[in-house]
Amino acid sequence: MENFDLSSIRVSREEMLEKLTNQDLEYFERIRLKLIERIYSVADAAISGRVLSHWIKQRLLPYTFDEKGWRKFNFIEFIWIKVIQELRRLGISIQEIEKLKNEMFRFNFKKFFELVDNSDSKYLGDPNFKSVIEKGKEWVEENTEEEIQKYQPSYFMTILWSVLAFDHNLCIVTLGDGDFKVVVLGDYFLDLKNENDEILQSITKESFVLINLRKIVYDILKSDNLDINWEYTLGFISEKERRLLTYVQKGGLKEILITFNDSDDITHLKLKKNKISNETLNKVARYLMKGNFKDIQFKTKDGHLVSYEETDIIKL
Repeated sequence: MENFDLSSIRVSREEMLEKLTNQDLEYFERIRLKLIERIYSVADAAISGRVLSHWIKQRLLPYTFDEKGWRKFNFIEFIWIKVIQELRRLGISIQEIEKLKNEMFRFNFKKFFELVDNSDSKYLGDPNFKSVIEKGKEWVEENTEEEIQKYQPSYFMTILWSVLAFDHNLCIVTLGDGDFKVVVLGDYFLDLKNENDEILQSITKESFVLINLRKIVYDILKSDNLDINWEYTLGFISEKERRLLTYVQKGGLKEILITFNDSDDITHLKLKKNKISNETLNKVARYLMKGNFKDIQFKTKDGHLVSYEETDIIKL
């Protein structure tokens, strides 16, 4: 695998469309495999087997499990389990969660393309966007339903990808009896901003429960318990923190020493190889995402100790 390009972790929607138009299938296949690879356990989700079995019996999980033994979850399922945990913690009933699940994981490509054709998005005038839609229609026509379902298409996957690829502060708002809205707090695509603002104004007139999907994703990506070697982890750090990682990526370092504000103990990250791996960058990024740092120093290969002077890089 090539080293992560820290200067282009985040992409614009235009760049994403260009990748689709140019059929950069390797890029999207890599993302798809990361999303649907079942590598997370019940222990990773911090729930008991009894609770999970109950949720499965109540049809709260989106997909069935054919394999025997301990169940493993993919990233989509894992995030959805964390959403269920939040909803239950906030008092949402099993019945309402099942209705929400049915809406989130029901996906009809033909209906989707009809909605796109009838929308007033400025991107309908973009030749690249039109090309992507036409290629998508051709792909649906050429593949069987069984082949399509291998990609696990769902509304939930699209909004999860929006969080990962574009860092949208996306939230699921439940309004009772299975009714829900998806809203973005903060920056959003300009052509969708008015519609998003209208939804925000409408829900303020009612009682609702809000689940911040971005926070759930952020907490998972920064977790020490989940060793996620994924470039999207690096997309959740600030520009200044990314500059620090760029300094690390150049190599020539033997050790990184980090001191937290709530402890005098020093965390040592030893770099055994001259070439800094993506795994090491992810590990450093997870420490940065935690915040609460007092000092960061680097020990070079020749034994010199260097302090990183840009002290405001850390979120306090």
